[in-house]
Amino acid sequence: MALAAGLLLSGSVRAQGLPELAKAPEYTTGTLPNGISYYLVKNTGTPGFADFALVQPHRHDSAEPRKDLVDLPHFTTRKPYEFLAAHSVRYDRNGFIRHLRDATTYRFAGVPVSRSEVSDSMLLLLFDIARSWRYGQALAVSGDIDIASTQERMRILSMTISQRETPENTWQYSWRRQDEAEVVTLTNPVGTIDVSYRSPRTDRELMNTVQPVMSRILATEMDIITERRMRAAFADAGIPLASYRVRYLGSDDTAGDESVRISVQTDPTLLKEALGVVAGVLSALDEDGATLSETVFARGMVSGVAAREQGSHRMTNTDYVDKCVANYLYGSNLASYATLSAPFSGKKLDENRERELLNRYISALIAPQRNLRLAVGAPVKPVRDSVAAAFAEGWKRGCSSVADIPVQSDTLNLASPRRKVKLKSTATDAFTGGKMWTFSNGMNVVFKKTDTKGSFRYGFMVKGGLNEIPGLKGSEAAFAGEVLPLCKAAGMSGSHLADLLAMNGVSMQPEISLSDVRFSGAAPSSALSLVVKTMLSVAGTAEADTEAYGRYRAEKAVRMVRDKYSAEGTRAILDSTMCPRYAFAAGSMPEIPSEDFAVRMAEYLQQKGGSMKNGLIVLIGDLDEDATLKLLTHSLGDFRTGQQRVVRPRYDYPLRKCWTTTTASGGWRDRGVSVSLSAKYPFGPEGNTRLQLACTVLEAELAREMASRGVYFSVRAYADLLPAERMTVYINCNACPFVSGLPAGVKPVPPTEMLQAVRKVVNSLAVNGVDEALLADCKTMLTDINRAVDMNQAALLRAALDRASLGRDMRSGYKERIKAVKASDLCELFAALSDCNCEFVVE
Repeated sequence: MALAAGLLLSGSVRAQGLPELAKAPEYTTGTLPNGISYYLVKNTGTPGFADFALVQPHRHDSAEPRKDLVDLPHFTTRKPYEFLAAHSVRYDRNGFIRHLRDATTYRFAGVPVSRSEVSDSMLLLLFDIARSWRYGQALAVSGDIDIASTQERMRILSMTISQRETPENTWQYSWRRQDEAEVVTLTNPVGTIDVSYRSPRTDRELMNTVQPVMSRILATEMDIITERRMRAAFADAGIPLASYRVRYLGSDDTAGDESVRISVQTDPTLLKEALGVVAGVLSALDEDGATLSETVFARGMVSGVAAREQGSHRMTNTDYVDKCVANYLYGSNLASYATLSAPFSGKKLDENRERELLNRYISALIAPQRNLRLAVGAPVKPVRDSVAAAFAEGWKRGCSSVADIPVQSDTLNLASPRRKVKLKSTATDAFTGGKMWTFSNGMNVVFKKTDTKGSFRYGFMVKGGLNEIPGLKGSEAAFAGEVLPLCKAAGMSGSHLADLLAMNGVSMQPEISLSDVRFSGAAPSSALSLVVKTMLSVAGTAEADTEAYGRYRAEKAVRMVRDKYSAEGTRAILDSTMCPRYAFAAGSMPEIPSEDFAVRMAEYLQQKGGSMKNGLIVLIGDLDEDATLKLLTHSLGDFRTGQQRVVRPRYDYPLRKCWTTTTASGGWRDRGVSVSLSAKYPFGPEGNTRLQLACTVLEAELAREMASRGVYFSVRAYADLLPAERMTVYINCNACPFVSGLPAGVKPVPPTEMLQAVRKVVNSLAVNGVDEALLADCKTMLTDINRAVDMNQAALLRAALDRASLGRDMRSGYKERIKAVKASDLCELFAALSDCNCEFVVE
C-alpha cells in the first residue's frame, strides 16, 4: 500500500524504483579512519546546548553497557555519570542507555557546551565507550557546535581506537503472520483498551525514499478518521471516552514490525460496552472504509499542518539525534521538512483515487483477528474469554455512528465583516520591534513581519479573567481552561470549529487566567482572513454546549481517578494545602464543576466579546503589511468595543507557613514524591529572573544529588501576579522504571529516600546559599536558554500578550538582570520559599 502511494505521488520515479530523498544541508556525515561513523548537526535553535549519542548495533547484553557509565579509561577521578551530573546532564525515565532490538544506544541530552572543555570531555567519554565494543558504531551530536572543530577533535580521538570489526552473525528481520488475536488482561485504575495491529516493515533499500513517508501519512489519516468515529460512537452509546491516543511505530522507529496502537480509557463499569464500540468502529472501517468526505478532511488536516509549519518548523536536538540513529540503524532519510512536505505541494491526487488508496491501507491493516493484540485493563482484572467475546460481538455488530466531519463550506457560517474602521495611529511597538496599529474604534493590533515562509502566529486577548465568571464557586476555576473550548461559536460546537480550522491548517488554543482570556495559534499566511473571521465569531456568538459539557463531566470523572497521584493530581492536593481558601489556583482541590458551569462560561465569553477596548490582537509572521492592514480595516469594525472596567482582583487568602507531609499508596507508576515551595514575593522583571535562576540552580543541585539514586525529576516554576504576587516551585521525582538504562550499581531508591534528597538540597540552598562557581555556570545556562526563547515566535507572541495583559515586560534586558543576581539574593528567595513547604509521598 505504501509503495503504491509513493508511485502515485512521486513525480520522478525511475524505472528501477523510487528515487532517494536528498539529505538536508544541516547534516554532516562521514566515517573516521577506524570505521566509526559520525553525524553532526549544527542546530542554531539551541544556543549553548547539544545532545550527544553513541549507537552500537548488535550489542544485546544489558550489564556491560551499564559498566561503561561507571568505569572509563579517561575518567579516573570521578565516575562518568558523576561527571555528567556535575554539568547538569541528567537521565530521563529511560536512563542514559536504551536497549533496542538490534542495538544499544547511549543518549546524553541538554549538555551545556558553552565551555569547550565540556564538549571535548563529552566526545572523550563517547570514544571511551566506543572502545568497549569492537564492532562498527556511530556517534551523533546535534546542537550549538562548530562542525569543523568537532570533526578535527573526533579525528584525533579516533587515532586512539583500533579498526572496528564487522560482526559475523547479524540479526535478520523476518515477517511472521499471526492468524489469531493475542488477548491480554491486566489491572488498571480505570478501564483501558489497547488495540495493536502489526504489519511488515519497509525493505531497507526503500527506507530513504518516499515510501515510509507515505506510510506515516496514511497511518496519520487513518488515525484522524478513526478518532472522530470513536468519539461519535462513544457519545451515541453514552459511554465516557476519557482518553483516545494512537501511536504509529514506523520502520524508522524500530528494527521490528510496523504497528498501529489505538488506546482508549473509559469508565471501568462500562468496559464491556466500550469494547463493543471499539470493535464496531474498527469493523465498519474494515468493511466499508473511509468516506470521501472523511478522506478529504483527513488530507486537509495533514496538508494544513505541512503548510503551516513548512517555514517555521524547528527540530529539537533530540529530534535530530533520533533521525541520525534511525539513519544509521535502518537507513531512513535525513531529508528536510520541506522535502518531506513535498507530497502536499503541486498537483494533488484525485480525491476518489486517494480514498481508494487509503482504504486499501486500512483494509490491509485492520482485521478481527489477524496480527491483532488486544490488551484490556480495569481495577479488577477482566476475564480473558469475556474480553475476547465482547470484542468479537462488537465486531460482528459493527457501528453505524456518523462522525461529525466539517466541509469547506462551513466557513460560511463564520462571522462576515460588515463594518469598516479607519486606522487612527501607527507607532513602533518597543517590545516586539513591530508596529502598533490603533484603529478608530479603539482596537489595537501589534503587527510584526518575519521570514517564516508562508505561516504566521496570532494571538487575540481580552483583559479580565477567572474572577469575572458569573457565580464562580468551589474549585471551578481549575476547570475553566478545559470548559472554555467546549463553547459554541457561530452555531458550531467547539470541536467542530477546531476541526474546521485544522482542516485549513489553523491551530487555536483557548486559555484563561486571572488576568485575561485569550485565543492563540498558528496558521498558513493564506488563512489570515479565516483567522480574523474566527476571532469575530468567538468574540460575538459564544453559547453553551450543554451536550458536550455533559460528556466532559463524565470523562473528567474518569481522568481524575486516573490522575489522582500524577504530577498534576498531587499539585492539586499541594495547592489546597498551601492556600486552602484560594479559589483560583490551577491545581485547586478538584471536584467536578456544577451542571450550569458551561452556561456561565458562555455568559462570560459574551461579556468579554463586548469589551474589546480591553483587548489586543498580535500578528507575527510572513504577512504582507499592506494587505493585512487593508483586511483589518474591513474587519475590525465588527468587534464590539465597549469599555468594561477591569478591576485588579484582590482576595485575602493566607499562604500557610508550614511544613506538611502527606503520604498515600498508589500504583507502581505513581510511586514518587511531589514537593511544593511557595512564597509571597515581589514579582517583577527582577523577581522573575531570580525565580528562573533559582530553578536552574535547583535543577543542577538535584541532578548531582539524584544521579546515584535512579530518580528522574522535573522542576517547574509558577508566578502569580494576581491577586497577590506569589511564586511557587513544584518538584516531582519518580523512580526510573528501566534499571537497565542506569549506570551499574544504581537503582531506584524508595520515595522516602527521594524526599530526603530533595529536603537536603532545598535546605542547603536556603541556609548555606549557592556555590559561586555553580552560580556562574547556571547564569550561563539560563542566558543560553533565554537566547533560545528569543528565536521562538510562539514565546514572543506569549510575551507580547502577557505584557499587554499584566503591564510588565518580563523579557527585555534579561542578560543584564541575570548578571546582576547575587548568591545572597537566591539564598533569600530559597529561604522564603521554604517557609511554605508541602510534600506528598506516594509509596
